[in-house]
Amino acid sequence: MINPERWDFDSSRDHVFQGFEEEIDIFRSYLEDMGFSHYTYISYLEDLKLFFSFLHAKTSGSPNISNIGKREIQEFLRKAHRGKAKSTRNRRLMAIRTFFKSLVKADVLDSNPALDVDTAKQEKNHLPIYLNDRELKALFESIPRDAHYLRNKAILMLMGLAGLRVIEIHNLNVTDLIRIPDNPGLRVFGKGNKTRYIPLPFELYDLLLQYENSPALNQDPVMRMLSSYRDSGSGSPGDESRRLQRRHSAI
Repeated sequence: MINPERWDFDSSRDHVFQGFEEEIDIFRSYLEDMGFSHYTYISYLEDLKLFFSFLHAKTSGSPNISNIGKREIQEFLRKAHRGKAKSTRNRRLMAIRTFFKSLVKADVLDSNPALDVDTAKQEKNHLPIYLNDRELKALFESIPRDAHYLRNKAILMLMGLAGLRVIEIHNLNVTDLIRIPDNPGLRVFGKGNKTRYIPLPFELYDLLLQYENSPALNQDPVMRMLSSYRDSGSGSPGDESRRLQRRHSAI
């Protein structure tokens, strides 16, 4: 196994690269100069081994670098990746492109044949999967009733019922809780340092107040919202809450 911490790979020891020691050395130097990691170098070498093995079998001998074109690269990708993930195909194409690019930069070749080979279109990310009411209820009921029960349930309910991101929960503060009994809410700092108003279900609001007043808060102050105070600037928290509510109702 090749040690990933070494750049001085001896290509002459691998029969696949015999006759191309200079080209592999140029490739290694190029990756090193461009700041690629050792692991990327090793990964690309493994991809090139497959490619060169294909070329050896195709030509029944040592291939000529200058004769390798778009057709050979496409054929390799088609035959070697039939039924496999498109991401693997694209990674190996990138390894081949980078190899030929290093040779062009070193004036060994005039052009990069891999540039004319298109990458495979990968499926876009699937739509997020949401839990229904029954599944959310089962999730909340499965929380262990230990010393961290109120904290853990509050975190999950903030995500499941209020739609907060983990970082937004982490950045919450007691002054962000809008304490209007008949219309509770949260002031949330999100992406782009923008503030938005989120109405809270009464069940979640009551839970946050329970946790705020529980002994567990002082023992395990994980949620900043209920363990620290941030200077909210001029005006009282109530003034800020009403201002945010007016902004929310005007949208």
